[in-house]
Amino acid sequence: WGQMSFWGATVITNLFGAIPVVGEALRTWLWGGFSVGDPTLNRFFSL
Repeated sequence: WGQMSFWGATVITNLFGAIPVVGEALRTWLWGGFSVGDPTLNRFFSL
């Protein structure tokens, strides 16, 4: 991860977190846990 990739993923996934009702669950699923990390990168590449 570079800094731009990390913060880009953080900002984009936090936008999904702003969706009412399902946003938190969607963001947690995209992150693959409770923070941006390697599972997040794997999920972005698989999409």
